Amino acid sequence: KLYLRSNAGTVNGGVDTDVTFAISPPLTTSDFFNFTLTLESAEIPVSFYNVNSSNNTFIYHLISSGVETSITIPVKNYNATQLLTVLNSLLSSLGLVVSYDEQTNRYTFTGSAEFKLKGNAFRLLGLIPDATTFNLSSSNILVSPSMINLLFPRNCFLKLISTQATTYNATIAKIQLSAQDLEIVYFTGTIASEFSITLTDRTLSSIRVSLVDDDGLALGAASGLNGVYWSIGVNVETVNV
Repeated sequence: KLYLRSNAGTVNGGVDTDVTFAISPPLTTSDFFNFTLTLESAEIPVSFYNVNSSNNTFIYHLISSGVETSITIPVKNYNATQLLTVLNSLLSSLGLVVSYDEQTNRYTFTGSAEFKLKGNAFRLLGLIPDATTFNLSSSNILVSPSMINLLFPRNCFLKLISTQATTYNATIAKIQLSAQDLEIVYFTGTIASEFSITLTDRTLSSIRVSLVDDDGLALGAASGLNGVYWSIGVNVETVNV
């Protein structure tokens, strides 16, 4: 059994939800056996921001001139009215005003001329769910096509990524993020076969674990879990080839 704590591994790409753990001494087996890794437990703190580097940018395009301005929302936790205040501060110099309708849960963008918006902040702003598609204003007004979404990710997908001869990039478990902000999600695998992966390597010297959200992006993006540790328990067995 391996008990792996995120601060005891090597962070990949500066994101603390993507960590490689060294196994020392390495585990070895013969040609007649394979390693099977089973996730038995996980403790994941809900310490990430709902606005992070994966969903905080959009482009304002003024149609008359073709000038585009990139907008970056500061990485933090927001509710609808807090985000509204920040948006109005960021967009005031562009002559764009944002209002919020609590009953429809949508933003309305009002400009001094025709404009359009696109970017990876489409969920936050209730725009078309495509970062590459512009949302066009009508009579200088753009009402969010969808409700704004400031919810945290619904799930965490725990992936094992190859660090050795066996090539794999497999989701070993889906963990529902049912806890509130600053609480911890506790996961226990109840059906072992659903949370396992078999390797053909004869030596197991490291395991790379990545926590991703519903879009396959690193949980918490570049900020990760903001320095709060997460941990998992992995059972390693040898099985007949």
